Amino acid sequence: MFMQIQINSGDNVTLDASTALHIEEQIRGILARFEDSLTRIEIHLSDDSAARSTDSDIRCAIEARPAGLDPLGVTHLAGDPLEAALGAGRKMARQLDSVLGRRSETKGGDSIRGGGA
Repeated sequence: MFMQIQINSGDNVTLDASTALHIEEQIRGILARFEDSLTRIEIHLSDDSAARSTDSDIRCAIEARPAGLDPLGVTHLAGDPLEAALGAGRKMARQLDSVLGRRSETKGGDSIRGGGA
């Protein structure tokens, strides 16, 4: 399955083509181990403080769509779009580890009360 990545940026976020491509490559790398389980990744970049400049005013929201499950979402704030995307990508990887890991664990496995000799 090919993981589709879409990047959207708000009016106050300047994102040139090379930065957008770099963000896509980094997120694809961070989430590569989940590629078979994901159909789509949406990355939304926005400026929380509009024209004011603060240290962590770029928000990245990532929504992942695992096949057969409800979409998952995370956000991260940072000083520039790349750092915001990387932080959100790492959070998404942790969330996918948790959700997809639980899905692969099944009842009826080995028990601590098993019949070992």
